[in-house]
Amino acid sequence: MVRDGVAVAWPAGWSAVMASPDWTSPDWTSPDWTSPDWLRALLRLRAAGRPAVLVTVAAIRGSAPCEPGARLVVSAAAVSGTIGGGRLEWQVTAMARELLGSAEGLGPAAQTPLEATDEALDEQPRAPVLAPMPGPVRFALGASLGQCCGGSVIVWFERVPAESVVAEPGAIDWRDQLVERLARGERTVFECRGGIEPGPRRLAVDGPACQITTTPIRIEPASADSPAMLIDPIGPRRETVALFGAGHVGHRLAPLLADCGLAVVWIDSRADAFDGLAVRPVGLDCRVSEDPVAEVASLPAGCHCVVLTHSHALDEALALAILRRGSLGWFGLIGSATKRRRFANRLAARGVDATRLAAMECPIGVAGIRGKAPAVVAVSIAARLLQVVAAGPSAQGISSAATAFRAESGVA
Repeated sequence: MVRDGVAVAWPAGWSAVMASPDWTSPDWTSPDWTSPDWLRALLRLRAAGRPAVLVTVAAIRGSAPCEPGARLVVSAAAVSGTIGGGRLEWQVTAMARELLGSAEGLGPAAQTPLEATDEALDEQPRAPVLAPMPGPVRFALGASLGQCCGGSVIVWFERVPAESVVAEPGAIDWRDQLVERLARGERTVFECRGGIEPGPRRLAVDGPACQITTTPIRIEPASADSPAMLIDPIGPRRETVALFGAGHVGHRLAPLLADCGLAVVWIDSRADAFDGLAVRPVGLDCRVSEDPVAEVASLPAGCHCVVLTHSHALDEALALAILRRGSLGWFGLIGSATKRRRFANRLAARGVDATRLAAMECPIGVAGIRGKAPAVVAVSIAARLLQVVAAGPSAQGISSAATAFRAESGVA
């Protein structure tokens, strides 16, 4: 292709990513639904004996097409994940491939210094594709890459070997450590050193980096005694959604919510409910349960609930269980305003307080989106849930409604 009058060659294999043997289809029936796509990609590459470069967005300044923590896995023939696309992703992919083919990179001169100012970055001409050392590289999105975002991005390049490596005798490979900890719902902080011989990632077990509930992703600058170091916290998905019902809308909504970064517990009583699921996205836990109502008690505190089963009687039983529990998040029930009035009357007769009933949102979705096709309904519900997540704890939910009820009634 031609860009700004200059012929640009896409990295080898870019147009054949999906056909690459590096990306063989994973086993979607595996219980490992907690590992993110980039980690799964690294595990598949290791199983195939192929090295890779893990690219992590460590920091941004100003407007950027990605967020800190965005990741890209680059092998010799394929790419998994994204750091926002465009010229930035193309340049980073090309540099990662050069790093894969280089024993030591080209040294510090191939990198943009971390301490460079934005003005200095803007003055730099577009550089040829060079192999960086493992560690941080800063990109100005305006002048050097021709993107309109105008901000700057610090990207961390990390070689990931084809074989398992351990930081110390008796330890296990960091990839396996992370799989185990995510499966247990634990948040992990890794230390990743830059430089010519960075060594494998290590768990941060001492010092401030171990404050895993608050540690942001960041770079510790290089000093006279040590190279730069990435402090990289990785944790389970923060928001959980329980989705009751695997009908037409459910089959479109569940993968969409998982792709949006939510942990989805998808529940249905029918044994064949999930048979039509061609691909099981990361973050999607499919459960066949003889008693979906009983599953409400095991949901984590703050879990959002969406009820859209094949049975109005089951919908009502689920609504009763969800509202009575009171420690959950947002609750949405598919249906019409008429359905809501009927359910509210029945639930009130069964002792559900009006304050908690107010937390039941029905109909659900974003106002202004019309249409009853399953895909349209799914997109509308997903958009509404993302609004709730973005609003945080202040969003109306069962927890807040219950708190208000206790305050009004004088119950501690």
